[in-house]
Amino acid sequence: MTSQRHILIVDDIEFNRIYLKDILESRGFIITESEDGQDALEKIQHLDTNFDLVITDIMMPIISGIDLVKQLREDGNDIPVIAITAGQNRDTVIQLLKLGCDDYFEKPFVPSTLLKSVEFVLNKSELKKAQKQLIQLNNEIETQFLLSEKILETSVRNDIIPENITYFLKPWRKVSGDIMLCSELKNDRQVILFADLSGHGLSAAISAIPLIYLFNQERRTIFNLIHTLNSFFKNNMPVSIFLCLSIIEIDYKTGKVKIFHAAMPDGFIFNSNGIQHRFSSQSPPLGILSNEHLTITFQTFFLEPGDCILLFSDGLIEAVNKQNEPFGMLRLEDALNANKKSSMVIEDLKSMVELHMKDIPQQDDISAVCIEYKNQVKVCGNAVEFCQPMPIPWKISGIFDSSVIKFKDIPPYQELVEDYIESHPILKTHKVKINLILAELYNNALDYGLLRLDCNLKKEISQYPLFFIERENRLSQLKEGHIRIDLVIEIYKDIGKLTIRIEDTGHGFDYQNFLNQPIKIDGFSQRGLYLVKSICHSLNFNETGNVVEAIYMWKEE
Repeated sequence: MTSQRHILIVDDIEFNRIYLKDILESRGFIITESEDGQDALEKIQHLDTNFDLVITDIMMPIISGIDLVKQLREDGNDIPVIAITAGQNRDTVIQLLKLGCDDYFEKPFVPSTLLKSVEFVLNKSELKKAQKQLIQLNNEIETQFLLSEKILETSVRNDIIPENITYFLKPWRKVSGDIMLCSELKNDRQVILFADLSGHGLSAAISAIPLIYLFNQERRTIFNLIHTLNSFFKNNMPVSIFLCLSIIEIDYKTGKVKIFHAAMPDGFIFNSNGIQHRFSSQSPPLGILSNEHLTITFQTFFLEPGDCILLFSDGLIEAVNKQNEPFGMLRLEDALNANKKSSMVIEDLKSMVELHMKDIPQQDDISAVCIEYKNQVKVCGNAVEFCQPMPIPWKISGIFDSSVIKFKDIPPYQELVEDYIESHPILKTHKVKINLILAELYNNALDYGLLRLDCNLKKEISQYPLFFIERENRLSQLKEGHIRIDLVIEIYKDIGKLTIRIEDTGHGFDYQNFLNQPIKIDGFSQRGLYLVKSICHSLNFNETGNVVEAIYMWKEE
């Protein structure tokens, strides 16, 4: 047995105590002696020690062994007891066991009998202690779950979820780490947040509290919201707590949707004809990088009535069956391509994953949300006012799909100017030049990258109508490809620096004829690029010409 266990020997005969003491001390036990039950009770109650075991004789003056066991159990003391009998009848033994005696053996005995009994009782005592701790831990966990449920119940408002959003949530435990939040409607716009919180139970609920609170605070743009969430979780939460999430801003008037997708499974845009677009995560989880090093990337699409956005947690596609096969993306895509009503997709997915799992225990939270675009959406509640731009430095990216590029009313780069340039006091004074740089580089990427127009059509003003007719024709037929715009703003003491990077998925163009030559006027072709080069600190293309980086710098007064 393990050494340093403390045993109390109770016997009115000194020889018996010495005999037991010699046997037990030879095995490393610490021994204390008592000559009767009264003395034993006083030692148990008043000595500054915890006995691991009591070995007591039955027949003793003042307080017998039977009364000693009885008194200990009445006092609520569950210290294990071994009784030594001297031929007592069967009724005495039964009485001892009923009172709570753990074991007994009869005199005379050999040392091996004693040691086996001691080993048995101490092991049983350890098991009982472990069981008690498990019960206590289980009670604490149950209490945490109840607290977590109450926290989420009182924090998450379901009264502002519009009729066009359907979702299901199948928690792994009582409290889910997956959560969906909706802002109130303002100017026909709404923000939907779908998050997969790290941890489960109380840790997930604790993460949800600041997430919900910050989501409901005043903010100017979702860019501001993302920076606020990232800063809070980076600076105030343990490293094990971070946010995998999607944030969607949808304009119910125009159908324009802006998606921030961070460390989540691929999302889909689909309709009754099946999957139309698939979008992947472009950012790491929030709470890992500082705001200075975090690039916030948006993906933008235009939706038609009946188009839907599907988001889901990794628990859905990773749910396994009896053969340990995950549910997987293919089954999910089959459901979206099944040409069914969008309102049925969530119910179909829920039924499919439950059928797939059957009796297999769930291993993670499983959730999905479907957002259907409608021209009119009713949402309860008052709108949140927006305010305050984000401080410099920051990084922002926008990925504009062909559906957005074809939208003629507002070019995509104009949104970046309005949301992130014009709103900032420092950048606003440089708005005209920044807008010019963005416009020229964007149009160059569109015209000569995606649309592959011939720049020679713009050498003479008489050819301009032909150029724009061809441009409109190719733009109307554009079905794939995208343009990405990255903005990085930095301040070094009194020097401001804006890096603009534009990339298109086209084949590029021949920029070598103008980039390294003095500015010249040859018709109207590439005039804009010469102008951009003249006002920028630097202008560089990659080898094929489908990536351009312009650096605009200024001195603060």
